[in-house]
Amino acid sequence: MEKRNDAVENLIEDWYFDEKTYRYAKALGSVVQRFVASLEKQFSESTVHKHLDNCKHLGFLECRNTSRVRFSAQRFFLSEEAPHEDLFIEKVSRSRYALDAYKATWKRLRQFALAESSAFASPPAPVPAVKRTRAGRLNVRKPKPDRVAAPRSTAKSRQERSTPSGLTRRISLPTGTDQHTVEQAEQYLVERFRHNVQIRTLDEEARARLGSRYKKGYEVRLLAGDDDDLQLIRSLIQRVGLKVARPFKKRDRWVQPLYGKQAVDWFLERRQ
Repeated sequence: MEKRNDAVENLIEDWYFDEKTYRYAKALGSVVQRFVASLEKQFSESTVHKHLDNCKHLGFLECRNTSRVRFSAQRFFLSEEAPHEDLFIEKVSRSRYALDAYKATWKRLRQFALAESSAFASPPAPVPAVKRTRAGRLNVRKPKPDRVAAPRSTAKSRQERSTPSGLTRRISLPTGTDQHTVEQAEQYLVERFRHNVQIRTLDEEARARLGSRYKKGYEVRLLAGDDDDLQLIRSLIQRVGLKVARPFKKRDRWVQPLYGKQAVDWFLERRQ
């Protein structure tokens, strides 16, 4: 029988709504609980309480908005940017001070989690095999280096396989992401996502009727094929002046969300 951790259970009681999200929330809550325990040895009670509140907001926003079933610390703490900043502003607080405190908690939590995972990441060095010969001498065998398979030669590059057919021929993009001009980035995004983009606008009537219970705001969702395609899309979005949010996996594809009225207007104006 799995041992119950009451401290973690009390922490995540508002994070999950079914069995799948419970397992995800419990894994994230265990990391948060160890983080809070480490803070109690260094800071005052009021400081620890502020970080704990921000961690509760972080866990609630992550567990209620993620599509992942299994929690991975390496994947979750990969980005230096605090996750769900736009949702924090929309659902928790619009105060600049509160957002800065939320970012500070994420930075400290990320440092703790990465330091904790790195302690178990590197395996111990292999011990050489020792064999005694008939003459009584020791024969030490050196461990063989790991064989690395040579990459297979492919007719198409990753960018060509992850983008629609013919798109790379119409738009000539330099290989380095820093070399993209604003015009090239805008043309690429418009032609690729003209008919393959999900846009959600703000319903003013529903917002006026529901008030604070209305949680849906402006959002744009772009689909990416693989990790390289995702990085290309993120670099082009930043090149045209839009702010990228934390991506998430949906089935076997990446989804890159953009939040805010500026992103929605940018794509709506160029779809016409």
